[in-house]
Amino acid sequence: IKLRIMGLGLNIEIPNTAMLFATANNMRIGPDMARRTLLGAMDAQLERPELRHFDSNPLEMVKRDRGKYVGAVLTMLRAFHNAGRPEIASPIASFTDWSKLVRNALLWLGEEDPCKTMEEARASDVELKERAAVIDQWQSIPVLMSDECRPVSQLIAVASEQDIGPDKKTVLYRYLDFRDALMAVAGKDGGGINSRRLGKWLLKSEKKIWKGMRIVRGEQRDGVARWKVEPVETP
Repeated sequence: IKLRIMGLGLNIEIPNTAMLFATANNMRIGPDMARRTLLGAMDAQLERPELRHFDSNPLEMVKRDRGKYVGAVLTMLRAFHNAGRPEIASPIASFTDWSKLVRNALLWLGEEDPCKTMEEARASDVELKERAAVIDQWQSIPVLMSDECRPVSQLIAVASEQDIGPDKKTVLYRYLDFRDALMAVAGKDGGGINSRRLGKWLLKSEKKIWKGMRIVRGEQRDGVARWKVEPVETP
């Protein structure tokens, strides 16, 4: 972290070694935090878990025998170090030191990978789900999967195409799932897809990958941005 010392006009850099803890019910992790979050869940399977009775007090137990627990942790880390610190899992970017020591030590001991919970965090990411739905449904429409980039107005027009139902009376959307996906990210009050909101959403989602596909912006024509979904070339 770079901090400015008031009155001196100096900027200093210090290591960020903070760890934050949070508790919540049915917590959702924001899109930028999924890879920075480890989850721990408790399910008492009771309507009133706060009324449970315990025969022991875990907090008092840890306080009373703190030295034993600290010694056990240090023993595990020393054993892992003496074993040559084998790299069992690839390090997590931005958390390399933690991954190489703490995470790999746990895996070396046969424990579960704590980073598995990152997938749970991703599963609660609403923005990821919305982007996945748009890309998946976009791919299902052949006319949109040509090399041609299309303006927002054409995307809305395709999503709004209608057919007459089997009963010859009911009007149905031809690409209902695609329309629903666009409505989720750019729907407007009273129905319909807001072109301005959709354009902003596409800008925010540009080049973010989902299952090997991504939304990209093509050459702008007449002041109008154009878009398509294309596969990502693996390096």
